Amino acid sequence: MNGSLHEIKLYFAYTSPYSYLAMQPAYDLELSHSVRVRFTHTG
Repeated sequence: MNGSLHEIKLYFAYTSPYSYLAMQPAYDLELSHSVRVRFTHTG
């Protein structure tokens, strides 16, 4: 790999309580893998 991080787009619905459950595992991905999570809202 060339040292740059891969980006993962996470679509986040502010009105859904289930989206909030996915936030911490998404942040954990940044720590455990060489990725950057970009949160994008939907709706």
